Order: sequence, then C-alpha cells, then structure tokens
Amino acid sequence: MLKYSSYQSIYNTAVAQGGHTGGRTAGQNSSPLISMLRLFVAVIVLWISFAGLFTVFAGSSDLHASNEKVVVLTGDTLWGIAQEHKPDYMDTRVYIEGIIRINGLESSGIRAGDVLLLPEF
Repeated sequence: MLKYSSYQSIYNTAVAQGGHTGGRTAGQNSSPLISMLRLFVAVIVLWISFAGLFTVFAGSSDLHASNEKVVVLTGDTLWGIAQEHKPDYMDTRVYIEGIIRINGLESSGIRAGDVLLLPEF
C-alpha cells in the first residue's frame, strides 16, 4: 500500500510525528472578510428565494368562477390561455393555478375540445 494514498493519511502522519501541517485546520477562517462575504452571499440567496416565493403567491386568494368559458383549441396551452385572460397585475402562474383549481384538473395537461371555466379575481 502506498504511504501517501489519501489526504487523510498525509494529515495523520504529520500530526502523529508532531510536525506542523503547513496549513489551517478546517475550522479556521482565513479572514473575517471571507466570513462576512459568506454571510452576505447566504443572505442574498435567501432573499432571492423568498422574493420568488412571494411572487408565486402574490395573487388574491378569493377564487370565483366567472361566467367566461374557453374551448381549448389544438395547440393551446394553459400558459397561453392565462396570458390572454389574466388581469394585468397578476402573475401568470397564479392564474394558471386558479384555472386548475376551478376546473378540478389533476395536472396542467389539457386537450383540444376541453371547456375550461376561467377564474375571476
């Protein structure tokens, strides 16, 4: 077996002989600036994640079926239907979720000839 086959074997040999390993241990940071940078990046990532989550749920929770119905044509998608009929201030994903709930769809798959009720917000 090779004497230095892994990082662990080199590290253990140097420590066992009482020598200095030549570097910092895993628990030491190289500087406070790097710690602050890591914290800043973590905060930014969390902020972006929560901003996206709030955008998804930005629509109103009052969900009523309007009298408007849409017949699905060949090539239609829920995204396209939602883009045409949603209010200007609403996120398209929220409107699609409303269409799915009102019509009792189990997925976003629709077929030509389906009749969909549109939500009213």
